[in-house]
Amino acid sequence: MTELNWPVVLLLALAAYIWGSVSPARLIGKRVLPGQRLDDTKVVLPNSAEAEIRYRGVSATSLGAKLGPKWGMLIGFADMLKAVLPMALVELAWPGREASLIVAAFVMLGHNWPVFYGFHGGRGQSVLIGALLFVSPLSLLVCFPLGIAIGLLILRDMFVAYTLGQYLLIVWFGILGTPAAFLFAVSVNLIYSIAAWPEARDYLTARAKGQVGKIENLRDFFTAHPAMGEKRFERDD
Repeated sequence: MTELNWPVVLLLALAAYIWGSVSPARLIGKRVLPGQRLDDTKVVLPNSAEAEIRYRGVSATSLGAKLGPKWGMLIGFADMLKAVLPMALVELAWPGREASLIVAAFVMLGHNWPVFYGFHGGRGQSVLIGALLFVSPLSLLVCFPLGIAIGLLILRDMFVAYTLGQYLLIVWFGILGTPAAFLFAVSVNLIYSIAAWPEARDYLTARAKGQVGKIENLRDFFTAHPAMGEKRFERDD
């Protein structure tokens, strides 16, 4: 077996990035929505004053918004596998060496900035969920529901409820994980934050103008996700 040295790690990172650049959303969207833009989805938030949030990614989110939640979940599952499969292979080759965390981070990097599509991809949450299912399912079961609870019950803010769980991973792995796992949590959140900044900026602007209402219940939270709430989003028909 090849020793896990720095040249091998760099090769793994490059291969993971290229693999992550393969986009199930684009491959499916090209067939089922020929001629339509997949990178410009207008979002109407629950309880809002018709604030316009534009999702500029190409992923399960954009396809789910245009085709419905079944397609969103299907593509989301494919993106999860995009992380799980290379992580499993690397773990088999170098068990316990945490190389799979490096692979997961670079898969997410390729997913968000794919070399095959002009570096215009998704936001990586499905990839992150797949990686967590592989390395730490308990973190997924604790951090994400806790983030939703804080956002829904305390702050009543959709964006907080939607994103806080993944940022709590930094605390989780900082306390319970290894240094490599903590670095992974910081890295993937940085990757997500940079990619999702256009949507975050739109949301913060709309909230500052008083155009965004507070979420009232779990139904509001789930339908606020473009991949799940088909009746709240415009298609380019």
